[in-house]
Amino acid sequence: MLEAMATGLPVLATTHGGIPEAVTHERTGLLVPERDEAALFRAMCQITAETDQLYILGQAASRAVRAWATNPTLSGIVWVSRVSLACMSTASNRNRLQTCRPPHISRAAARRCE
Repeated sequence: MLEAMATGLPVLATTHGGIPEAVTHERTGLLVPERDEAALFRAMCQITAETDQLYILGQAASRAVRAWATNPTLSGIVWVSRVSLACMSTASNRNRLQTCRPPHISRAAARRCE
């Protein structure tokens, strides 16, 4: 979902789980209640009928993801999560992720999962 937003696609999603933390209703996408088919249909009609809104939501979604991704604290959390997953995976994956570590993460921190 975040990858789609980063490319400028607005999101049409349900309010399930953490989705509302990433998508702001009528700002970066449209949110509908879970299992509400009628609301989903209305949102689909709305987002496809108004091409200007489609573009505006998409651009706002892209800006939101870029702002989130450039926040050192948040991007560091994501990186640490990926390294943690790599520690449970093969050594080659772990080495690849450590090589691509963000500059604000120290080499010592990168070696902690070894």
